[in-house]
Amino acid sequence: MSPYLKTFILLVLAPVFTECTHSPVRDKTEAGIKTHCEDVNGSVKWSFCITEMANSSDDLLYYFHGGGGSETSWSDPDNYSKILKESWKARQMRSPRVVTVSFGPMWILTKKNKKAMSGLYEVFLNEVIPYVESKTPRVKERWLLGESMGGFSAAQLALQGQVPFTRVALVCPGVDSHGADKKHEDMMRTLLNNHFENEEQIQAALPVNLVAAHPQYRQKFYISCGTKDQFGFFPGSYILAQTLQKKGIQTQWKPLTGKHCVVDTDSLSAFLAL
Repeated sequence: MSPYLKTFILLVLAPVFTECTHSPVRDKTEAGIKTHCEDVNGSVKWSFCITEMANSSDDLLYYFHGGGGSETSWSDPDNYSKILKESWKARQMRSPRVVTVSFGPMWILTKKNKKAMSGLYEVFLNEVIPYVESKTPRVKERWLLGESMGGFSAAQLALQGQVPFTRVALVCPGVDSHGADKKHEDMMRTLLNNHFENEEQIQAALPVNLVAAHPQYRQKFYISCGTKDQFGFFPGSYILAQTLQKKGIQTQWKPLTGKHCVVDTDSLSAFLAL
């Protein structure tokens, strides 16, 4: 662990996690994959699951699910994560340990404002990371994977630069909405309005605007999106990838033929493994 990471944990985060209480844990081992889950009562209620394969590395991948998901989404047999795990095993690649964090079926990380649902950004920094990592003491690098709704939150963490993440994968990320059909546009707008006070706050939090406000990044990015995404996320994903590339930031851009959250598991599994 780097001196910077140790200092960050010890001075900023470590004093906070002792305030959390938890319900009885849920553990299981299936097909060589260990899963540890907890429900935590901190300043707000949240849940997490840590999934570890037999040959997992000391890297920690934080996974943010899409709308309607939960802390168990990574273990869902219908999730593309099943293909990722099979790919890692077949290629004899070392996978990261995966932490799925959830505040419920619909949420995004935003800094505290007057909205009741805001402030999860601070909760994640001050409560989630220190508590989870007290359960996983060996952390070489932190990685991020966010899909759809979770892609917005992953971008907030990665692009505001307060926590070091070395690899960031944004899959069909809710980075902006252009040309969406009305049903999906209304869904996205409702989510944003529940977490932000006004349009000015929304615009400031859009990932492409965060890049302009926080120009220095050292992590690697992977961004993919379907060209027919019903939420209209494709143009914003493309613009974000182009903006990062123009700043000299190592970014893989994967435009994919298909609708919302089509995934190229081959390239994604390679990006998220050793």
